[in-house]
Amino acid sequence: MSYTYLNLSDIGPRFKDTPVGTDEGNAAMGELLQVYAECGVEAVSTGWSGALGKFVSIQTAPDVESATRCQVALTNAGLVDNLITGPYTSLEDVIAMQM
Repeated sequence: MSYTYLNLSDIGPRFKDTPVGTDEGNAAMGELLQVYAECGVEAVSTGWSGALGKFVSIQTAPDVESATRCQVALTNAGLVDNLITGPYTSLEDVIAMQM
């Protein structure tokens, strides 16, 4: 069974001084996508929350271990910073649990 989780993070140091579209920025983005692929992680939805001042991403992985491995690899590589993560439960599931 797959594991769906929510990530809140800041942009990592590898991206902070790297303009979008430069060789360095493209290499960092390629590395981020490679880590996702190696861990079997899919970003279902990702965007910026101005209210939180964080990137928000709903992701799925084959299991908790794969998700954790991905998070550690991205943080260690400086691709994300200040990562907060945990299981994601849909509103439908929350309502069903209350009945």
